[in-house]
Amino acid sequence: MQVFINQRDIGSVSTAGLRVGEVVEALEAHLSPEDILLRIELDGESVSAAEDGLAERPTEGVDCLVLHTGSCHELPPGLRTEMVRALGAALADIAVSIDWLLGGDEDRAQNLMSRLLDDLGVAVDLDVRASAADAAPRVTQPDELERVLGRLRDAAGRKEANDVRYVLEEELSPLVSRWKRIAACNA
Repeated sequence: MQVFINQRDIGSVSTAGLRVGEVVEALEAHLSPEDILLRIELDGESVSAAEDGLAERPTEGVDCLVLHTGSCHELPPGLRTEMVRALGAALADIAVSIDWLLGGDEDRAQNLMSRLLDDLGVAVDLDVRASAADAAPRVTQPDELERVLGRLRDAAGRKEANDVRYVLEEELSPLVSRWKRIAACNA
């Protein structure tokens, strides 16, 4: 696959068996700390970096991947809208995980939770960079999120599906919903 970051040709890389999220994560070493990933182009198809399911898409058959970034000092309009989109994707992942846990499909729920963490990571990163650029207060609170995620990891590590579901439904979902409402008001 041929890879570009904005107009810069990174070269051809082997992506056999990898997902888009894994390739993007590896390419982050080529980004400066000032850069925000805004959108990704796959063979000419442009998608938001926060698009639901993008990280899980296989790279098989993709000939060209382009990362489009922007500096946190040159934020494009709609950056907070991208954050709202990422938080919405996280909420959707939470809801599906809860449904799968209720249905006894713990493996699928566990796999989906890794995508959920990616969505939350995108939202937090967008929030940090947008706040730094426009001096607005941050919407996301890393300490609060880490406490909830710690309880989620603990429950998942004990393989307690009911506890995992409880943390998702009663702690993480309300937290992310609150952040999404606040971010949507500022978008």
